[in-house]
Parts: sequence; structure tokens; C-alpha cells
Amino acid sequence: MTKPFLYDRIVFVYPALIFFRGIFMKTKRIISLLLAVTFMLLSSTAAFAARRKCTCHNSPVIIVNGMGGFSYYVDEGTENEHSVFPPENAKLASTVAAVTPGLLAMLGKNNVPFETVGIPAIYDLLKEFGCSKDGSSTYNVTTYVYKDSIDNYPEVLSETTNEGGMAASAYERLEKDHAYRYTYDWRMSPLTNAENLRSFVELAKKKSGHDKVNIICCSMGGIQTMGYIYKYGTADIDSISFMSSTFTGVDMIGDILTKNIDIDFNGLCNYLEGLGDKETVKTISDALKLLGASGFTDNAVDYLLETELDNIYDEVLIPVFGYMGGIWALCRDDKYEEAKSVILKDADPSFVELIDEFHYNVLNKVDEILYKAQKDGMRIHVFAHYDFGPVPLYKRASLHNSDNILETALMGGFATVAPYGKTLGDASYKAKGTVCSDESHLHISPDRVIDASTCLFPEYTWFVKGVSHVRVDRGSDYEELLWKLVFSKEQLTVHSFKQYPQFLYPIFNEDRANRHSYGDVDGDGHVTVSDARLALLCALEIEELSIYARSAANRDGSDVVTTESARNILKYALGIDGAPDNE
Repeated sequence: MTKPFLYDRIVFVYPALIFFRGIFMKTKRIISLLLAVTFMLLSSTAAFAARRKCTCHNSPVIIVNGMGGFSYYVDEGTENEHSVFPPENAKLASTVAAVTPGLLAMLGKNNVPFETVGIPAIYDLLKEFGCSKDGSSTYNVTTYVYKDSIDNYPEVLSETTNEGGMAASAYERLEKDHAYRYTYDWRMSPLTNAENLRSFVELAKKKSGHDKVNIICCSMGGIQTMGYIYKYGTADIDSISFMSSTFTGVDMIGDILTKNIDIDFNGLCNYLEGLGDKETVKTISDALKLLGASGFTDNAVDYLLETELDNIYDEVLIPVFGYMGGIWALCRDDKYEEAKSVILKDADPSFVELIDEFHYNVLNKVDEILYKAQKDGMRIHVFAHYDFGPVPLYKRASLHNSDNILETALMGGFATVAPYGKTLGDASYKAKGTVCSDESHLHISPDRVIDASTCLFPEYTWFVKGVSHVRVDRGSDYEELLWKLVFSKEQLTVHSFKQYPQFLYPIFNEDRANRHSYGDVDGDGHVTVSDARLALLCALEIEELSIYARSAANRDGSDVVTTESARNILKYALGIDGAPDNE
């Protein structure tokens, strides 16, 4: 009997199908396995490429910029683009022309009221730079922002000092994608800018192949960095170096925000003397003294402070600067609430909430935040400069020494500092010891201007005499100290280097060469028997001096101190020997 077709299908075809199906399934599994392995390999390769690990052992460096250095523009990239900070020369000139009649009115030269001519002109000059009552920019204002590592910006690599110089130096010392410069809109709150800084940190980590970064925060970069730490912690940071920094606030801002304005023309002369260029400074100082003798300056200042101060605040300063979160972040606690009552009567509640959060949770807790950060393994270094007159525009200026912009006491994290031109007292002065009470630690500067025992970090704070704001010159010994600290794998202190003590006196600094003369070993601005004694102790290897002090002991600036060096200084101090050639 003929078997039905179905039977043949069942008996012969189906087993064949089962057989080939088995082969197919096994092959499929093999192929799937091979594809999976290949995918894993490719994925891990891609991941490895994205997360390449650098073996240089030096984390990348981010220089967090200060307030200055970059212009602000309205409607950048359009036909209407123009600079609003600083203002363009033509508009500045027209403003001066408009204001002059009002200034002359102060001396009774005419009857043009300053409040109706001068003040509106000044407001018109500055208004586009201002912020609205909620803290946002009133106009479409932008500034220059770096978006990549410094090797992509050749113009930076030629800079020799300040933030740009430090970034260029970091590039020279590290791998090409290990150096960064962070810029931002300083008008905004540090809490607003914190996210941008976080993105920059992530960029530096990804490109460099490191898990952490080193941050050098300069001037206003101090509070910007504190805002970042508050929001995101310190897990991504190896070290922070505060360079001429605002991390504890600024007394000047508190006085300005509370209308405690005082223009001291003697202080102005001292301030100008710290700016360098002796001939120009002398000309300006002489002119100011002449104006002062004629009564012009007193009349002008008295008029502004007694008659027009409220108008200037109401019509210019508050509308333009009053709602800048970056400025409010600098206001210390002793003036903060008073300042809000004076400036922020019409502020949006959201702005007040924003600045309150930074003030009470960050600035008022800077010690708690940084102590915890250090406990968690982050290294901290603080650099404060001094021996300049403070900006002579606020009532507390006479209480301060400065780096020609910021107050040394606050740059140093609450150091005890004598006012400019004065000392803490004679040799009998004892350190307050509120933070470091170890009497073996010599936290008093040789010139008796600074007591570092009250600093937040007495062992990690260096004071540099005669060096202006944020100035760190490429190739200098000061710069070498900075990099030694940044790249160290442990927390170094002011006791770690004999040649780099807590109080530095860099005689090589060009703009203050007159302050760093031969024989002034102790750095007090005078050549005395005491200087000869220090040189002798150094020559006999009884006392170790800094490289700067040793250089001052020799007419040729060498750092080898001999008994002959001490003898020559003694003769010079006693008037037996004339001034050296290099004076």
C-alpha cells in the first residue's frame, strides 16, 4: 500500500527538520555568543578610550579666574555688539563731557545741577551692564569663556603673570591636556556658576584621564570655588590653592553696600604708589596734593558725600550693581543684614533667597566646609600678599593692609594684620595663638606686620610682601613654591621648606624693587644692625634664612651668605660704607 504523503513527511522530513533546526540553534547560540563577546570587547575598548587613565601622577590644574581680565559685551555676534564693561572709549568720553558741568557746579562755577546732568549720564554709561531685581542680566550680556584645555588657546601660552601666566606655566609642566583656565560671569551668584564649574571639572577629568583636579582660585575665584564645594563636595579635588582670594569675604564690599564711603586722598596717594611706574605715580600724587592744598578735592568729595550720595546710589549704583549675586557673595556677616535693608528694598524674593543661601550656608561656614574638606583628604594652601595701601574708598580702609585690591587679613583667612604703614608693636608682641598656640611656631612676620596664628590654616598660609594682587611671575621662586605645593602628594606646611618660610620677601619683584634693597634682611624696609646680626647667624649656620633674605644680604643678589656679607651690612647700617651700586 502506498504510504500517504503525510506519513513520508512525518517519518523523513520532520526528523530532518529537527536535525537541521538543532544545528541552526547551536550555530545561532555560537553566533550570538561571538557577537556578545565582540560587543563587550568593543564596548570596553570604547569605554577605555573614553576613560583613558593617565600615568603621569599629576592631576590636571584648573585656574579659576578672578573678576578682571575680560570684557563684557551686549548682543555679541550681532551688528549691535559693543563693550559695556569696560565701556567703549567714545561713550566714556561723552559721559565725561556730560558730567563735567555738574562737577564744576560743586565749586560754584555754574548752576548746572549734578543730579540732573551728571548722574543720568553715568547711569546711561553703565546701565547695560546691570542686573535686574531677580539677579538676572538685564541685557543680553556675555563674556569670554574658555571651553577646552589651554593647549587650544595659543594666546594664553605667551602670558607671563597672574592667571594666564599660571595657566601657561601649568601647560609647560604637565601633559598638554592637563592645564585649564575657567572664566565666568562674575555678576552671577557662585551658586549659579557652580554648575558651570562642575562641568569644567568633569571636562578636565575626562580629557586628562585623571579622577581628580587641582584648583588654583584667584581673587573672586575664591568664592566661586566655595560655591562649587558647597554644592558638589570635594571628591573630585586633590588640592585647592587660594591665591589672593576672596574666600572669606571683603570688608570693602560691606562698607560700600551700607553707604560707608570715605575717600581718603592721603590713602589714595599711598594706593597709587603701590601701582608701579614711579614717574607717572609721582606726577599723579603731586597733582592730587596740589588739588588737596587748593581745597578742590575736599569740596568735591564733601559735595558728593553730603549732597549726592543717596542720589548716586538710588539712580546708578543700586540699579546697575545692587542685584549682582557675585557682589553680595563678598559681603561679610557684620554688614550683611544692614546692607540688605539699604540696597534690596525692591529686590525680587527669589534673589534674596539666593544670596541668603550663599551667605549663611557658605560664607558664614567657610571654616566648617574647609576643615571637613581637609579631613576628607583635600590639600589646602593659602597665599596672601601685603605691603600696599588699601583702596581708599571706604571707611574701614585705614584699618587694613592690602595687595592693592583685597585686604590681607581676609585673604589670609582671618590673619591679624597691622594697618598699612604700621606694625603690631615692638619685639615684645606675642602671637594671639587663637588657632595655633604652639609657641615654637614663629607665626609673626619679621617686620611685625602679621600674626598668622589666628588664620584658619596657620600652617598652610604663606604671606608674600610687596607683591601685588594675584601676581605670580613665570620663572620666579614664588611660582616654584606654588607648583611644589600643588603637585605634592601630601599636605605640606610653612615648615616644609627652609627656603620658603611662611613670610616671603621676593626682592626680585620688579614693580617694588625700591622696597627690596640691599641689606634689608628682615624685610622691614630699613637696614639696621639687626639685619647684620641675622646675616651673621646665617653665615655661621645658626639660623636658616629664606632665599629672599639671603639675596638681600649681598650686593650682587647672590644667596650665599658669608661673614663678609654680615660685616658689609653692618658697615652700611652704621653709615661707614656708602650705598651699593645696585641702589
